[in-house]
Amino acid sequence: MNKKLIIMTLVALSALPVMYGASANESKVRLGADVSLQAKMHDRDDHGDTMKHFKDKMRGFLRLGTVTKVNTDGSFTVESKNGKKEMTVKTDTSTSYTKNGQATDKSVIAVGALVNVKGALDKATKTINAKAVNVIDKIKGVHFKGVITAISGSILTVKAENGTVYTIDQGKAHILHSFWFGTSSDIKVGDTVGVWGTQVEGSSTITARLIKDWSPKPTPSPTPTATP
Repeated sequence: MNKKLIIMTLVALSALPVMYGASANESKVRLGADVSLQAKMHDRDDHGDTMKHFKDKMRGFLRLGTVTKVNTDGSFTVESKNGKKEMTVKTDTSTSYTKNGQATDKSVIAVGALVNVKGALDKATKTINAKAVNVIDKIKGVHFKGVITAISGSILTVKAENGTVYTIDQGKAHILHSFWFGTSSDIKVGDTVGVWGTQVEGSSTITARLIKDWSPKPTPSPTPTATP
């Protein structure tokens, strides 16, 4: 019995390093998991702080919207582009006004105007105390066909097929001609042209991007012959 007890004791003692080794490794694994979790939580906190800073910075801005009502006290109502949100914009003597970035006054605020607003937002009352209001022209693409009635430098006057008369700035336009190559100097009064460009809503002036002259190629002047 004593011999068996001794053998069992020796076997148990020989297993102790393995057992302690397993516990040590297990502790390392747990420690690594804790460190990794703490790192993730730290990153999450940093991300949260960054997002909070971003939201705080952007909180004073309103997305582009359209003015739906102007009040006598200078305040006005703005509807978001998708029509889902409406806010009241309050102004005072310290509010600045611009149009396309150029300084102006509050007279530019009118129903239908496209604006963005900078100021303190009160979500509960859906009110913005405006520090700055910028009116942005609504620009649309246009394409029509008409006849040139006048030319002054880079400005063309064109009467469209529907009778509307437009002022065309061709200074930055590409000029194409029907079945022949040419330049803007080949365009003349009476030519039928197609015009592609942009137009500020409510304006008759168009900034042309492309003008196609459908008129036939002009006949070149005969070359004078030398007198013998």
